[in-house]
Amino acid sequence: MSTVGLFDVDMHKYIHVPFNLELMKLSTYYKKKREIVALAPELDFDKYSKFILRKDFNDGDFPNLLGADNVEYGGHAFTGELYKPLPEEIERLKPDVFIYERMRKSFGTNKKYSTIFQTMTAADHIRLSLDGKTIWEDFLKPTLNDNKTFTYFFHDYDLNKIKDADLVVKELLKRKTGIPAAVGTKFPIQINNEKDLFKWLGFRLSNNNFSLQYNGVMSDEALVEFIEKQKQTSMARQIDYIITSSSYGENDFIERFLQKIYNQAIFCRNNFIPLTLKYENDFFVDKRWERVIELINAFIRNMTMKKTSTKIINRAINFESMYSFVCNINEVTKYKTHTFNLGEVRDLFQLVREKNYPVFKDFYEKSKVKLEGGQFINDSTRYTYGDK
Repeated sequence: MSTVGLFDVDMHKYIHVPFNLELMKLSTYYKKKREIVALAPELDFDKYSKFILRKDFNDGDFPNLLGADNVEYGGHAFTGELYKPLPEEIERLKPDVFIYERMRKSFGTNKKYSTIFQTMTAADHIRLSLDGKTIWEDFLKPTLNDNKTFTYFFHDYDLNKIKDADLVVKELLKRKTGIPAAVGTKFPIQINNEKDLFKWLGFRLSNNNFSLQYNGVMSDEALVEFIEKQKQTSMARQIDYIITSSSYGENDFIERFLQKIYNQAIFCRNNFIPLTLKYENDFFVDKRWERVIELINAFIRNMTMKKTSTKIINRAINFESMYSFVCNINEVTKYKTHTFNLGEVRDLFQLVREKNYPVFKDFYEKSKVKLEGGQFINDSTRYTYGDK
């Protein structure tokens, strides 16, 4: 009897990540062969007859596997956009979620993460497609096929690329009676247009177990609709809003989209929506623009974190501009993971003044916007920049 060690590189490094579907199916497979199977706590491949490693998140940090004859490895980080299927006899097996039970304590560091862990343990883990394009005819065979599961957790790299995936998901959800089932995803669904955005938001989504990546800049009308639909959920925290994807380059973004993005940031702030603006790595040649975006994010989060009276909050909505916000920055002030100081903020203001003067004026004049004619316009009750 041999021993099989299964090593989840992502969970070992980051802890709070979804289970690995391939490792769970491999656990079922080797247990059926009466092998001793364990989720390895460390990269100790010499302790096992066979050591199977999976890594999905490509962070550039890869384990040193040189000279290890008993090691097999795979995952999204190694294969890129293309999923490399397991043998179909293994793909058809039900995943062994209990292989992750040893991680329950280290994962469940608070109530939120304990709930996420329990949701993943009780979920139906599914891969709809083996080629990333079409529905796999046997995708139902590994499912639990009972009425006790309230979350379908999809492990496809991008559900939106799979033909008719939304229709199949809709049919799956209809199978459940009683409490409606929710949709969870390991990888963000890639969205490139507003039609697809609202198509996927039409499902009941699993809080903290679902993510979307919107590539490009939404229209103002779409952002308003998104916020209205998601106001009572955590979806704003679960969407990656990649604002640079619509641009041809740094100058194009600054000229065409910066003011629109800033207006959208103000609207999110006015509605206490913690939507984070994100940019592609290496998009900005002048790295100070990354800091401008991070400063705008700090401006949004500052409002969503306020815990005070309604009167004071309403005053902040009507009167607190970016300028009045940064006036409260000390020599060194930290907002979440980003630290700013007065000298840097002055430099960023000057950069915006030189490259996009209308946005620079907005930093002083805008605290509130409203939708009119399909676009956000200034709805602030403030002085105009330059007034005494």
